Order: sequence, then structure tokens, then C-alpha cells
Amino acid sequence: MKLTKYALSLGVLTASTLTVATPSFAATSTATMSGTILNPVTVREGADVKSDSLGALKKGDKVKVYSTDKNGWVKIQFNDKKAYIYKDYVKVTSSTTENKPLTSKATTKYIQEPGANVRQKGNVSSKILGKLTPGTKVTAYGTTKDGWVKIKYNNGTAYVYKDYIGAKKPAATTDNKPPATSTKKGYALDTSKTYTYALNSSTVTLSSKGKKTSTGYTVWSMKDNKTKKTSTIYLKEVANKGLYYKKAGEKTVKLLGYPFAVGDIYKNGSTTYKVTGVNKTVKTTAGTFQNTVTVKAANETYYIAPTTGVVKITKGSKTLFQLTSMK
Repeated sequence: MKLTKYALSLGVLTASTLTVATPSFAATSTATMSGTILNPVTVREGADVKSDSLGALKKGDKVKVYSTDKNGWVKIQFNDKKAYIYKDYVKVTSSTTENKPLTSKATTKYIQEPGANVRQKGNVSSKILGKLTPGTKVTAYGTTKDGWVKIKYNNGTAYVYKDYIGAKKPAATTDNKPPATSTKKGYALDTSKTYTYALNSSTVTLSSKGKKTSTGYTVWSMKDNKTKKTSTIYLKEVANKGLYYKKAGEKTVKLLGYPFAVGDIYKNGSTTYKVTGVNKTVKTTAGTFQNTVTVKAANETYYIAPTTGVVKITKGSKTLFQLTSMK
């Protein structure tokens, strides 16, 4: 394993070589057909092998299907656009359950965790209408098959992901007031500390004197104690936008977008990332970290703690990288 593959992990996330683009997720859609990808396939702008590639889908991905009758090409929804894949790579089925209406019986629910985005429709690509805080009481009308709860919101209805809603009001919270462990704490590293990480057989340290560039990036020095090599990375956290990383001569990478919620999907270069948790407890050699965000990319999972950045990376049951100390 090369150190460069996990250089970003010392800040927040790594870059990878995965080439799979983000499939679109839909809930209570008006489409009458859906599809399951049978094998990895290139998504094209038009129904022609010479048409421009828009990305790729992997085996098992679900897609919304518009039609199947254009010279063997299937028209699908891809990243909120109409696109095409060849029929041999997708199994098309009738979406008889997608259009079933949600139950009209109203129930009282409560928001359980920070980061509950309220969306116009039941999918992660839909417009965010607002955010609800832990303890907020909502009227719920049912849950879609993709896990989105339809709620009463302002003068209409909207959707919140099911992981944020429960039947009981959470303890130690008050309506409309987020707890002290809200994501507003930020996920950038503390420049007053030196971080030490275990990466394979090497020990890596990351430190900063708090110096910033003219564009607001904090300068960090990264040293591999095995090879004795030192390199420089740059991190910047922008309120309500996200955490950014770059190396000299390279383009800026958005590591984590703010605000974020379970189910959110974003891209880091050519790699697709999905937020799978926002309030996890994670243990490393350096200690126990609360309110950790978990992000998955392919078969790797990243654990990102407030004011500490990435504290651990796993691949299946194997730990690839972890924070061992911070002083």
C-alpha cells in the first residue's frame, strides 16, 4: 500500500481510483419501470456507442427507466439527467410498488439526531428545504420503500430520511435547539496538536504552526517516520460549504460538504462517497470519539471525528489506518 493513497486521510478523506459515478436514487417516483444493473456498464449521453460517456454504473445499482425501445438502448435517469445504457446490462422490471401512495394516517414522530435535512422529494438529489433539530416534533404520513418519511412541513409536505426519525422524543434535547455535539463543531484538525497515525508498518505525523495561505488554507506538514520524507498539504473549512483539501499544483478537492446527512452522496474526484452515519462512537488507539461521521467508498469505510478529521479507515474487518495519538 502506498502512502500517497492515504495522504488525504490525515486530513479527512483519501482520493481513490474508483471510476464508478453516482447513480440516481428515487423514491415514490412517477416512472412505471425500474432497472437493476447486471454488470458494470458505461452510461452514455445518447443511444450510440460513439456517444460521450457520462460515467458508469456498477453491478447491483438501481436506476429509474424511462423507455426500452430505442435500438436496444435503455433510457434511464443518471445524475438527474436522461442518459442511455445498452439493454444487455440491465434487467428492467415494472415498478408496481413505487407508485403506491403512502398511508394517509398521520402519526407523531420526533427528530432523533443532528443533520436532519428536509427535502422536497424522497431522494438525496432533491432540494433541501431546511433542517430539523433533535427533539423537534413532526407529523409523519408514512415511509417510502427507499426509507424516506413523508412529513408535514410548513404549508405542505416534505421528506426526511428514516434514520433521523423515531417514535420517542430523545432525552436531553429541547425543541429547536441543537445539542452541543452538533456538526457545527467542524471536522478540521486542531492546529495546536500533533497527530500520529499508524499506516501499515509506518508511523506518520501531521503538525501545523497555524500558518495560512492567502486563500485561507491552513498549512500542514506531514512526515513519514519510516522514509523520513516530509510533504505539505493544505486544509480549509468553510462554514455551510464544506471541508477542502489540496496539494501544491493540484486542483482543490471538496472532502466533505456541509450540511450533510445520512444518505447524502458526493464525489471526490472520480470516486463516489456516501454518508452512512452521523452519530457513531469509534475507538482507536488514541481514544474514543463521539459523534463520528461514517463515509463509504467502494469497500472502504472512513470514520471522521469532530475537530480531529479521519481517525480510522477500514476495509471489511481489516483496519488500514488509524489515529494512535494526538498531543
